[in-house]
Amino acid sequence: MKSAEFFLLPSGVLLIILALFTFLRSKRNKTNQFHLDYILVHFIILILMVLLYLSIGVFGNTPAAFSLAVFLHILSIVAFALHVESAIKGHKAKLTYLYAIPILAYILVSILNEFDLYLLNYATDKTFFLNLRIEDTLYFSDKKLAKDFAFGFVLARIIFISFKSIDKSPTVKKKSLYKAWIYTYCLITGFMHLFTTLYYFNFIGDSFDSIFMVMTQLATVLNLLIILANPGILYYLPRIKEIAIFTKVKKENYFEMINSLVEKEMLYLDPRLTISELALKTGISVKNIRASILVATGTNFNDYINQFRVQKAESLLKANYLDKHTTVALGEKSGFNSHQSFFRAFKKVHQITPALFAQKIGRN
Repeated sequence: MKSAEFFLLPSGVLLIILALFTFLRSKRNKTNQFHLDYILVHFIILILMVLLYLSIGVFGNTPAAFSLAVFLHILSIVAFALHVESAIKGHKAKLTYLYAIPILAYILVSILNEFDLYLLNYATDKTFFLNLRIEDTLYFSDKKLAKDFAFGFVLARIIFISFKSIDKSPTVKKKSLYKAWIYTYCLITGFMHLFTTLYYFNFIGDSFDSIFMVMTQLATVLNLLIILANPGILYYLPRIKEIAIFTKVKKENYFEMINSLVEKEMLYLDPRLTISELALKTGISVKNIRASILVATGTNFNDYINQFRVQKAESLLKANYLDKHTTVALGEKSGFNSHQSFFRAFKKVHQITPALFAQKIGRN
């Protein structure tokens, strides 16, 4: 057997994944684990997928085995996306509702299928898919649809974060190298899923049957070889370090101190409040305040304070404040220093003006 052909087989893919996992695991430490753990999880899931695929080859395919393989594949792309977001931001990204959407969507489809309810009711004329026998075409079609949605959603998220944030990232130093890796990964993965979808749903003729499996295997191996083929990536990933300030502010619970003071003393009602004045009141440096707010809320100082002011305006509107006062007075009463900043902040939260919000309350 030729060496090139060996690496297109599941055993060859497994060997590559194990090699990558072992190397990156050896480079893991306290300063890079915030993002490296996610890509290690990505590799662990891929290892489980290959082992499941090999077991199916021995014991035969079932709808449950195929469903589990697809679910693992979705988890792997989510773990990869969390690595990208963490590496770019410089602190550990959380599994937010955005990443839960594709996972929950797949679970929902799986539950419906268990009750013989199908979204597509599509029966493909293929009897094998990725060397797996299709036992139930309706079941497989729904799983393929759910998987394509999940991958499309997560890949779009990866591209959006990368395009928006890599150039401004404080942790990613070799930006061109990192962008090339991320975009190439997304391109290959996206192409692979588009091609398999067109094949499975019979948009591609039978003439592609002979090369279909080779192309999908090649795409899988290419995504892994991108790291091996470019030693810069392999050695660079462990060098992306967590921003020290994020570790410090989380450990010191600065945000709890800041939030408590702002709420209890209603500092947000002072239209001239600045981050420097808050630093004097709390004894926390401006840099640590800014980082604490970003870590806890994902927003900057102005947006954080304006959230309190908008909440104050809401309570006044519910008390019919506009019956006797103007919206300009409402903004001043809520702590805003101008009518324009009040409208911008309010519409940013509610997508409507304070007056329309008051009308909505009245109707309800």
